[in-house]
Amino acid sequence: MRDWSRTLFHASFRGVPFWVEVDEERGGRRIVTHEFPMRDEPFHEDLGEKAAIFSVTAYLASDAADAEAAALASASRARGPAVLVLPMHGPLTARCVDFRRSRERDRAGYVAYELDFVREGATVAIASVAFLAQQVFNAVDALAGIIGGAYAELTDVRRRPDYAVAAAVDAAQDAAATLEVVRTSQPVDPEVSAGARDAIAALHDEAPALIIRAAGAAPEVAERIFAIARNLGDGLPADAAVGAFREIVAIRPFVEPARTDGERAAAQNRSITGLVLRLAALAAMVEATTRRQFDGRRDAITARGELAELIAREQAGMTGAAYAALYLASEDMSGRAVDLLSRQIADIAPIVTVTVPRALPSLWHAWRLYGDPNRADDLVRRNRVVHPSFMPERFEALGN
Repeated sequence: MRDWSRTLFHASFRGVPFWVEVDEERGGRRIVTHEFPMRDEPFHEDLGEKAAIFSVTAYLASDAADAEAAALASASRARGPAVLVLPMHGPLTARCVDFRRSRERDRAGYVAYELDFVREGATVAIASVAFLAQQVFNAVDALAGIIGGAYAELTDVRRRPDYAVAAAVDAAQDAAATLEVVRTSQPVDPEVSAGARDAIAALHDEAPALIIRAAGAAPEVAERIFAIARNLGDGLPADAAVGAFREIVAIRPFVEPARTDGERAAAQNRSITGLVLRLAALAAMVEATTRRQFDGRRDAITARGELAELIAREQAGMTGAAYAALYLASEDMSGRAVDLLSRQIADIAPIVTVTVPRALPSLWHAWRLYGDPNRADDLVRRNRVVHPSFMPERFEALGN
């Protein structure tokens, strides 16, 4: 039987020892539940792990309990993190956020404490936007690095009927055609458009040679789809890129029930190619998000929730060990995008509602609110005012 007395640590904080009667740990996930009109199922947005909280009932019992208590109180008041040692946790870095001392008249030499600690987190309060944007690009690069291998592993064409192989080829050519629609229907930079045109044509023409029964599906198919989508996203204005690729992600093709192994292989081949295309579209959306300028926190919060929900919807179909790498990479991409948007939300001024007794010009409001008449156009645009000389009596404006 284990001798617990030999395995427990001696408790202390900032080197000041104490005895522990009870210690509790609290944690979990920060979940925000969004409920929408006319929808039966809510969306649970995971904002990350909660801070770890430790609540300790401690005591000092000796002839020098008064001096020991003063030392512990001083350690608890001190600024910054320090080493906290708890009997079962051992040493960890934490901050004391609250303490309460208790002494009973009939228990001389005994001083009790209620101590609350929070485990130390990042070494800086919040990362810069530029740093978080780079983390987004790194996550997308990581997904791009594994997408080809996952596609080759999951595409089922070896020793399959011709129609199963044709399903994979057709799906790759359909993906190329979908990207061509984005290229021709959106305001893509001309130089980017020219390069994408050639890449899309090459993918369409070479798909039959890249997907064959004897050798299987080449990883290059998925890698090309991913690269073309990212290039098109880079060549589009940020909001246009998000809108264009959102339409691709929204496409959910109908899947007929498979009756034979060949039909199941054909359905799998169409499914994995569709997943690759949607992940490529999501990657383009995520990268475009690094360039977006939001009018207010509400728009940025909506964008954050939308990206998280769209990626989570794709992850719901990634079941089984074969999808593990794709799932983890897409999870990292989602987390990095949420981190970036959360940082941007913290920087965006809140939207306030202004109420005035009568209609006045936007220039008057801009000067009164900001001391800057150049911001009159923003008030007009934000509130969709017909004429800038007659702002409504109730309107929205960015807070200072």
